[in-house]
Amino acid sequence: MSGLNDQQRAAVTHIDSPLLVLAGAGSGKTRVITEKIAWLIDRGHYPARQIAAITFTNKAAKEMRQRVGARLKKRAAEGLTICTFHSLGWQMLREDPEACQRRKGISIIDQHTSADLVRELLPTGAKNDLIYAIQAGIGRFKDAGLDPAQALAQATDENQARAAEIYRDYSDRLAALNAVDFDDLIAEPARMLKDPVIRTRWRRRLAYLLVDEYQDTSAAQYRLL
Repeated sequence: MSGLNDQQRAAVTHIDSPLLVLAGAGSGKTRVITEKIAWLIDRGHYPARQIAAITFTNKAAKEMRQRVGARLKKRAAEGLTICTFHSLGWQMLREDPEACQRRKGISIIDQHTSADLVRELLPTGAKNDLIYAIQAGIGRFKDAGLDPAQALAQATDENQARAAEIYRDYSDRLAALNAVDFDDLIAEPARMLKDPVIRTRWRRRLAYLLVDEYQDTSAAQYRLL
């Protein structure tokens, strides 16, 4: 931990309870996470396979893997999870597709295919602006943790009710395709973890969790954590 200041060193060695590190850009927050991972493994507090570091971008995850790789021997880092929120969610869905009413071989549709599914559920000739608005509305429902029935029950006007109905049909289409969309990579794992059996399994599997740029988490990402 050479080169760390007293506050950074205190953050690295803190282990008894959750810890939030607040600091400005360029102050070494990511380095603290990297050093903490190495410290946890070197001191035998947790094996690498029980530690997960979550980032917002693939670039950040790659950089963190490189930093940790430079600090630890390859064997010591085996099984360590360093990935984005969406990558973690996708791993959970692939390992337990039945928990989100899917089967083995589950796939992800892209934004273009998602828009096409919405288009099929609207009257012929629907304008792109409407399609994208409905698509964004479905994303907001998912970020809020609402399933189609809950979205419909909470609708306060005709437009929201119509969007919720399309959300219901859209979800049925996705299930029939054995697929999920990008928003589901967070929303569905967060919902799955409400099941105590699934939650306990993942808590044991990833016993120590570190999150880079935690202040940027969405509502759905917060629920997943």
